[in-house]
Amino acid sequence: MKRSNSVSRRNRAGTDADCDLTSGGWMQVDLAEFRELFFEETVDHLEVIEEIASAFVAAPQDLELVNRIFRSVHSVKGAATSFGVEPVVEFTHHLENCLERIRNGQIAATADIVEMVIRGLDFLPEVIENAKNDQPMPPTAAGLIARLQEATSIEAIPAPRASSAAQETPSEVPFSADEHLLRDFLEEAVEHIDIAEQVLLDIGGGAASPDDIGCLYRAFHSIKGVAGFLGLDDIHAVTHAAESLFDRARAGNLRVTVTVVDTVLVCVDALRRQVAFAERWLENQGSLKRDVCLTNVLQELNGVNNRQAAEERTDTLASFVETTTESPVARQAAHENIKVGRERLDQLINVIGELVIAESMVQIEFADHQLSSRSLPELRKIARELQDLSLSLRMVPVRGIFQKMSRVARDVARKVGKRVNVRFEGEETELDKSMVDQIGDPLVHMVRNAIDHGFETPELRTANGKAPDGHLVLRAYHKDGSICIEIEDDGRGLDRDAIRQKAVERGSIDEGDDRTDREIYNLIFEPGFSTAQSVTDISGRGVGMDVVRKNIESMQGFAQITSLPGEGATFSMWLPLTLAIVDGLLVQVSDNSYVLPITSVIESLRPEQADIRRVAGRGELLVLRGASVPLVRLHNLFNVTPQFTDPCDGLLVIIENRGKRMALFVDQLVAQQQVVMKSLEANYERVEGISGATILGDGSVALIVDTAALHRLAFSH
Repeated sequence: MKRSNSVSRRNRAGTDADCDLTSGGWMQVDLAEFRELFFEETVDHLEVIEEIASAFVAAPQDLELVNRIFRSVHSVKGAATSFGVEPVVEFTHHLENCLERIRNGQIAATADIVEMVIRGLDFLPEVIENAKNDQPMPPTAAGLIARLQEATSIEAIPAPRASSAAQETPSEVPFSADEHLLRDFLEEAVEHIDIAEQVLLDIGGGAASPDDIGCLYRAFHSIKGVAGFLGLDDIHAVTHAAESLFDRARAGNLRVTVTVVDTVLVCVDALRRQVAFAERWLENQGSLKRDVCLTNVLQELNGVNNRQAAEERTDTLASFVETTTESPVARQAAHENIKVGRERLDQLINVIGELVIAESMVQIEFADHQLSSRSLPELRKIARELQDLSLSLRMVPVRGIFQKMSRVARDVARKVGKRVNVRFEGEETELDKSMVDQIGDPLVHMVRNAIDHGFETPELRTANGKAPDGHLVLRAYHKDGSICIEIEDDGRGLDRDAIRQKAVERGSIDEGDDRTDREIYNLIFEPGFSTAQSVTDISGRGVGMDVVRKNIESMQGFAQITSLPGEGATFSMWLPLTLAIVDGLLVQVSDNSYVLPITSVIESLRPEQADIRRVAGRGELLVLRGASVPLVRLHNLFNVTPQFTDPCDGLLVIIENRGKRMALFVDQLVAQQQVVMKSLEANYERVEGISGATILGDGSVALIVDTAALHRLAFSH
């Protein structure tokens, strides 16, 4: 249905794809256009599959789940057949056959079958991505297809009947009915899992230190003890096996090899699924579903556990018991923390924000009545300290999100056959928790692109005089009241000429347009800039980058790119420290007040008449120290009547966004101050060019300007 609607919209738009219904056939079809449409629409099906895959693991006998997955896979296959995307057709055909036999009761959804289906579903996005880039299926697909064929060629094995309670998917009920105790355990379990995952990623293919092994042992041991008490048998079983493995490793009877790391990372993924199952149980009660893939996870762990060490441990490892170096888990235990719900914390910040506003109102009332008080300055000081303290409670280090990117980098590098070392800098830098959650998707996209398309293969790097291992740096630091997060790689870099040529072909810029390197690189953020061909020729940096930019701008930030051909590229995200408080310049146009984020303000001035120029086709310009800056009248954008119409009578505020400057014409400057940001959309409606509102000390409302949106608004007319 979606494809038909999209085709109709494209036809109405007047493309070359016109359907002659009277003659019963297509007169002209732009197959490339519709093929691109296929890849766009598979995203919806993949999202559905990802959403219900974990539920299928927990309840493989649930025919509704099997049917939903089957329909999504079948839809992808049908569309791929229509547009001749043969690798996708082949892969989904075998996956569909297996699902068909499961839902018809011809084969049982055993742990092995479920695991194979899940691996197939996880592999499907990669098959589609390769097809999009005109590449064959990954070599590892052959083995999975063989397993799917084997499953569908065996004689039918009756699946368990849903009516037989003894044959249903096993479930468990936690021993403790104390929901708060269980919730606290799950939060702590996630912390231990995160620590274990990061240590495993740090080890990678290298040698594990005694501290690493001890840290891993304690992480799994801590989870195991409480899981056993709460009756969480599956979590207890997995952590017991992992704990036993590292107990042998710290005794010198097992070497932590790449295989061991890979196996335990599978265990970490299984534990995350178990935590998700338990969290769902907290919401719905009933029975706690079990992970049918758990048997294979335990078999792999026990298989590693039962092997003898391939070689003797070094003296360093043998003397592990003597070491006293503090591990991440020990450091964590040294600090006593009190957990507070995020909703309560947000409520506290809102109340303190109201206190700051009320304090400003009191100050104004005293001034209006020409009264003074020695207590007022002290009240103001305490209110500001409370505000700063409450905001600091919501600040968290970016280390957690960086560690997740390390796992993403490892998995992608494995898939594409590249070797990449990941390094963190400034991971203790703090950012508002709400913003940490939002930067996850942009970071994932940029890290995947850097590894998949930015880095060369080890052979090519060696031929170019580089080390075979690429280096990816995730960096965070504070500067000028903002936080900058950078993703730096030493890959091939961006091809400036190729990007420029592509932009000319698309009509984004003119042939004679002379732009700076920064402006050229920023073109990859334009919607739909890259195609399958540009993924290969232009390092694939533009695919979905418009979504990255939108996410960053929604947080009142902006992105920048620097690159040197053959040496690498750096993507920078500049973000405010928090979205709750804005340091701004308060300006006025007639009776209306506006707040300009101070990080965007360069300077303010009152121009001379000779500095103002009007250029045909470009509007008004301010000549500032020999450079031309577009002059934008704020009253025209927001349709208000100004006090002044001549820029020489008012003031111009020079603001900058993503390297582009403009001179904003306002009536007057009021003050530079810190304001509490309120959502305008939640309390009123969305206003283009405005990111929020605040209440001033006199009780009036000031609108907070979104400089990125303001720039688009000003130059779209």
